[in-house]
Amino acid sequence: MAHLLISLLFPLMMASMPFDSTGFNQDPVFDKENCTFRGIPLYGRVQVVEYGEDFKVRVVVYGEDIRIEKVSSHPNDCGEWEFVDTFPDFKIRFVEHDEDLKIIFVNTFPGIR
Repeated sequence: MAHLLISLLFPLMMASMPFDSTGFNQDPVFDKENCTFRGIPLYGRVQVVEYGEDFKVRVVVYGEDIRIEKVSSHPNDCGEWEFVDTFPDFKIRFVEHDEDLKIIFVNTFPGIR
């Protein structure tokens, strides 16, 4: 009797639960739609540091998370990084493993593909 009751109530309980497909399979740390990582926009003035980084980056040949174009001014679009020594928007550390993001340097079409 208990099995019958459970088998009848379970589908009703599942049907009454809201399902939000927009949040399904999304990484809360890496927001590709808004080009952010941990809430930090992935464009702007970037300082390379040995410690105290906002995130760790590994340069790869393929399989990147984001394509980076080095620019000399106005890094306003996704993937445009201006490397600076002072007053950065965020700090990175280059690593060989245990990275937060994988990047590839490009001359055109930066951003997330």
